[in-house]
Formats: sequence, structure tokens, C-alpha cells
Amino acid sequence: MQARSPFAVRALAAMLLVAAATGAAPAPPAAAQPAVTGTVSAAPTDGTLPFATPAAISGYRGAARDAAGRLIYIEQDFVWDGGARRLTLYRCPDGSPFARREDDARGGDPAAPDFSLDDAQTGYREGVRRNADGTRSVYVRMRRGGDEKSAPLPMTRHLVIDAGFDAFVIRHFDALLSGATVPVEFLVPGRLETIGFKIMRIEDTAAAARGEVAFRLELGNWFGFLLPHIDVRYDARTRVLRRYVGLSNLRDARGDNLKVRIDFPPSQAHSDIPRSELAAAQRVALDGRCPLR
Repeated sequence: MQARSPFAVRALAAMLLVAAATGAAPAPPAAAQPAVTGTVSAAPTDGTLPFATPAAISGYRGAARDAAGRLIYIEQDFVWDGGARRLTLYRCPDGSPFARREDDARGGDPAAPDFSLDDAQTGYREGVRRNADGTRSVYVRMRRGGDEKSAPLPMTRHLVIDAGFDAFVIRHFDALLSGATVPVEFLVPGRLETIGFKIMRIEDTAAAARGEVAFRLELGNWFGFLLPHIDVRYDARTRVLRRYVGLSNLRDARGDNLKVRIDFPPSQAHSDIPRSELAAAQRVALDGRCPLR
């Protein structure tokens, strides 16, 4: 990959689309949360997402907030096939859905799944698809009515695609705990290419007090510390994602990725979700309309 100036890399960093489950701030109290359709079973006490069988469906939800604490959107996640498949439904604060993302790592690397994101508000689409000849392509459409652009998926070591970031962190969890810095080539569909980042453990006393460990994803260049980064917290015992702070994979009306914060409390992790609820999330019309800014 050719070298870029810090200003060019800053622009690319602003286009980073990460989903390790997504990103926003602390979820509001249960009584204040907007209603979300569908039922869920009781959450396990430790907040993990167990699979009673490979076909069992688990999930979680969170509320994306901006720096001022304003609720921007709600996301509802479903995970099944032993973790190989994932669906995220994005909802306006009033509960109406406006975007959907699907990840499928069956038969491949969990850190680099095929995926599709469809934001019906803006018409933005991106993803990685598998072609008839077995090759894979990355694609993007910036706006409704715009042309789709695509390119062969870059084949590189340490490749991470979309929500595969979470699987990549878990794979290298012990090394990160020991202080290692792990390189990663993160796919940025908006550029049809990967960008080199690194993941490392950072000191976070607030996280430690909660029994969590914090990691940072930043650009791999020497000036990476000057540019936007992504911080995540994981439960040190269960290795479940608890917090994400950084750029969302959703964009505002100007086409800029939202900077958000989200918490994933144990109370919002659910197991044995009815298949009918997943089917409804796969079919529901994306007719929600709400300002993202």
C-alpha cells in the first residue's frame, strides 16, 4: 500500500467502518429506553452469549450516543450458527428500523466474514460478497441512486472485516494481555482497500475497577497516536465486549461516520431468542427516519 500524508491518512481514518458490535455510550435506564419490538429470554448472569446448540440464537442490544450523551440510534444484534452468523438491526430512538447489517463467516475466517450493510435512510451500502468462481469482492455505494464501485478483496495477512474485529481480538487476547502489539489490516469498503492498524492494551483504571481490560486500535504509522482511534473494553474473565468508543459504521447526512460510544451491559445479553424474532428482523421494512448527527 502506498504511503500517504498524515492529512490523507486522517481522511481515511475518518472513513473507518468498525462493528465489533458497534459503538455508543452508556445505555439509558431500562425505564427510559425506547421500546424495541420482539421478545427475549432471560439473560445469563455473567453476560456471555452461550449457544445451547449450534442453531441456538443469542444476542444483545445497546444505545448509541454522541459525546453529549444524546441518543442517536439503538442497535439490536442476533448471533447464531455457533457465532458464524450475525445480524444487526439499527433503529431510530423511537424504535423504527432504518438499517440492517448481516455477517456470514461460515466456512471461512471468523475475523474476515462476508457481510452487507444497507442504510435505507441515505442509500449507503457496502459489503464483501462471494463470487460464483469462489473469489471475493468488496463493494460500496455512497448514496441512493449512485453507482456501485467494487474491487477484488485484498488478500493480506491479519485481515479484519467488519464485525470480525471482535473475533480477531479474542484470537489474540492472551498476547494483548501480555503487552504485545498486534498488527491488523482493516478493510475500509469506502476505499475498496485495507489500511494498516495496530491493537494494543492500554491502561484504564475505570475499566480495571469493573473487572475489564481495555484495548486500542490505532493507525500503524509513527504518527498514528495523533489520529482518531478506537477503544474497546472486554470483560477480563468472560472476554465479552463491554464497551466500544470510536467511529460507527453508520454515516450522517453529510456522509461522515458518526463518532459514538456504546456499553454492552450483561443485562442486555440474551440467549435462546425465538427464531421467529430473528426472521422478523431479517424481513422488517427499513422505513425508520431519524437525523444522525
